[in-house]
Amino acid sequence: MTDWRQECKYTLTKPQALMIERRLRPFLTMDKHGDENGYWIHSLYFDTPFDQFYKEKLQGYLIRQKFRLRYYGEKPDFIRLENKRKHGPHGQKRSIILSKAEANDLLNGDIHFLSEKKEPLAKAFLMAWNSGMRPKVIVSYQRKAFVYPYGNVRITLDSNIQTSHDISCFLDEFKHFSIEDHVIMEVKYDGYFPDFLADLLNIINPHRQAYSKYAMSRYYE
Repeated sequence: MTDWRQECKYTLTKPQALMIERRLRPFLTMDKHGDENGYWIHSLYFDTPFDQFYKEKLQGYLIRQKFRLRYYGEKPDFIRLENKRKHGPHGQKRSIILSKAEANDLLNGDIHFLSEKKEPLAKAFLMAWNSGMRPKVIVSYQRKAFVYPYGNVRITLDSNIQTSHDISCFLDEFKHFSIEDHVIMEVKYDGYFPDFLADLLNIINPHRQAYSKYAMSRYYE
């Protein structure tokens, strides 16, 4: 489980994102999981029969959560079940690594394997599932991530955001369509954010926004 962190999201135009990237590269290190072009992230989001998580986001609840199944890159070689919790501007994420067989079982509605896991997330997911939570939508996007050690700063630029409602194809090739032409920048840190980075970002005057890729994808049902 990660500690609670400060999180801020901004909507950028593509020229703004390019400018930010050029300014970050001399000072920050790119995430070790990607190359110069970044890497793909594929997420399958869950919600209740009455769309509790979606509605809490739209209505601006300060305390909310969401569950998702996620893998990185072109192939599902590393899969995680995640729970993201928000409390105002602070966020926390906990996760469990799943095998592809376990992920397939989950997609088919068989989650008995979670009862054998000791992590608190497994119990929380089981409770939500037994209350009717089910898969809702797939969201995929390309990410470039930059890190800075002081303050444990992480700045991500997410582009080419796409969605699909064909849940069965999550671990394979799936049909999708683009839903967002802008770039979403997310800034995370542990309480200390270096002044020079704040000055660097403020140069382009980015538009801060409580953006949710999951909520945006639900508009296109």
